[in-house]
Amino acid sequence: MLYRQTKSRIGAAFQGLLVDFYPWDQEKPAVEDERARREIARVLYDEFRGPLTHNLGVWIKPVGRGEFVAGERGYIFKIIRLTDPAGDGLSEDMIETLESSDSWPFAKMKATVGLYKHKKVVNLERLYWGTRRLVERLSADSVRMSHAERFLTI
Repeated sequence: MLYRQTKSRIGAAFQGLLVDFYPWDQEKPAVEDERARREIARVLYDEFRGPLTHNLGVWIKPVGRGEFVAGERGYIFKIIRLTDPAGDGLSEDMIETLESSDSWPFAKMKATVGLYKHKKVVNLERLYWGTRRLVERLSADSVRMSHAERFLTI
């Protein structure tokens, strides 16, 4: 509702928001090509967000640690997590660093999504960090925020 206040095809606003405001410039390498940003946004919607939300994940079949088969599609998608040196998830310090950094603060996970012929990979902490930056960037867009404010006051 903050990004676009029009009716559009399912997922279009979600994907457009990612294309326009996700910190693609912080990826290693930076995702400068709009076609590539659109493809990554489509994969995030079609393969991760949409099916998990709308189908409650029933099409997902685990095949290994952090790896799943995407139903009838035949390829694997993998969820990668960042952990502390002991492998116990993120420490409180790591979370604070992640949430307060304007640029990606860790050496690992250079990209949010990896697209390969037989595998799709999403790095959850990188996506979490990027989504926080996306909200900051969207909120700083005074034109979009004034449209959203008018829409929400009706």
